[in-house]
Amino acid sequence: MRGGGAGRLLVAGPYHAREVSSAAGMTACLTLRSRIFRPDGAADRDGYDGLSRHVLITDSRDGAAVACFRHRALLPDALTTSYTGQFYDLSPLRTLRGPLVELGRVAVDARRSTPDLLRLLFAAMAWMAVRARARLIFGCSSFPGADPPRHAPAIAWARGRAEVPEIRALAPCALPLAAPDPAGVPALLRSYLALGAAVGPDAVADPALDTLHLFTLLNVAEVPAARARTLRRLVGDCLSPGA
Repeated sequence: MRGGGAGRLLVAGPYHAREVSSAAGMTACLTLRSRIFRPDGAADRDGYDGLSRHVLITDSRDGAAVACFRHRALLPDALTTSYTGQFYDLSPLRTLRGPLVELGRVAVDARRSTPDLLRLLFAAMAWMAVRARARLIFGCSSFPGADPPRHAPAIAWARGRAEVPEIRALAPCALPLAAPDPAGVPALLRSYLALGAAVGPDAVADPALDTLHLFTLLNVAEVPAARARTLRRLVGDCLSPGA
């Protein structure tokens, strides 16, 4: 594991995670996002891209973009300006101190997804939170297809693990009662929950992306000790002073 270098965050095996610092890097992120989130081939770009910083993970064996995400550090009184703030009432978080990090547009090429890639993805997210001195990471976890009945069992299971009941949606979807079933929980949300994240009680449909999403909140200080050690090993010397 190495840190430093021009724009480099982390290196693990063949995967390189870098903060985007060029037009070419941004194009690679947007191209991957379009393929993941816009099956109709439309461009995936919005006004929050210019307000955010972006991380791109590539496979050094062929240079392919395999994952990306955007992140933005916000003080509690600015949460209404976040992407998530369009869909959820975040006012209960305004009593907190210090910055929070919003993560979004987390795109992973399913054809390339491996445990190592997902661990590196979360290590890069953790590095960003530490660098921003943020205790909390938040955002929207997406289920493919804006279909509440289809996802109701998986959402019931996720809510049963850990819930943030005070964060309510501005326009929630009606979810039918369903027996909890983890089978339909997306891999990314499973990883968040394994790290100790909690979800909100309401689902919101996003017709533009054809997704259903849940508010997701991770307290960095409450990540289980064993998983925190794994992330620290991945992050390695990127967390050292001056990294």
